[in-house]
Amino acid sequence: MDPSSLAGANKQRLRWILSQAELRLDAQLDFARAADQRASTLSGAAAAMAAAATAVFAQAIESGKASPLAVAGIVAAIGFSSSTYFAIRSAKCHDFHPPGYRPVDFIDDVQTARAEEAILRDIACGLNSRLAFNSDRLSERGALADKAINIMAATPVLALLLSVAYALVF
Repeated sequence: MDPSSLAGANKQRLRWILSQAELRLDAQLDFARAADQRASTLSGAAAAMAAAATAVFAQAIESGKASPLAVAGIVAAIGFSSSTYFAIRSAKCHDFHPPGYRPVDFIDDVQTARAEEAILRDIACGLNSRLAFNSDRLSERGALADKAINIMAATPVLALLLSVAYALVF
């Protein structure tokens, strides 16, 4: 977005535009916090299931031979570990833009006595860029969380199918 695209907006309208952009950034930050909580819950649950599946696998092979339970345990351990990995990655978010600007961002504007409308137009453009960037990060995080959930849901079914297939073949 180019600042000249807002050239016709008066101070009042520019302030309204900025207030709406800040509201949107606040909402994105709330959504990011919710995504962090979801990632924490998912990674904790998946890690616990991976640990339990590893214990099942270890118990099953303790007898010294492979069994359907050992197959199910190793498949579940791998699946739940993969789910944990994607859940943790969904919490990773670099350079997420919070609402507001720092006072230092305006030093040049103050020193050059820049017109308020020009500053407000630049801020609006900056907020638009921040919103777009944050939206992309939130979408990426959501896709990783969805992958973690899908793997977590599919793992028991896959473990069951492979353990039954093993039992029927061996």
